[in-house]
Amino acid sequence: LQQRACYENNWMAALNESSVPATLVWGEEDPVCTSVVSDYVWSASLSVRPNAPARYIKVPDGGHYVCHDQPQLFACLIRDPLGACPWWETSIVSVEAGSTYPEAGSGSGSA
Repeated sequence: LQQRACYENNWMAALNESSVPATLVWGEEDPVCTSVVSDYVWSASLSVRPNAPARYIKVPDGGHYVCHDQPQLFACLIRDPLGACPWWETSIVSVEAGSTYPEAGSGSGSA
């Protein structure tokens, strides 16, 4: 925790200034690190980045290891960063909390 506090400004600035598209995926059932953290990272850095799009996905049934809880979601995101998967729209796998991709329907809104 001390290291996180010490380097937080550097990490947040690097996320904001990066030219690499980013997707933040967070488990809403994470008992270790609640979505207060991901909401903060989204609103303070990723949602306002000027050089690349970003996306924020909350996974209702996801815990601390979302990639283990929802492997299909991660496979989809690797194949298509915008996550256009048929099962995504018909099941409650994830909730898009925000996106700065122009073609993603939720706009640059916040969580």
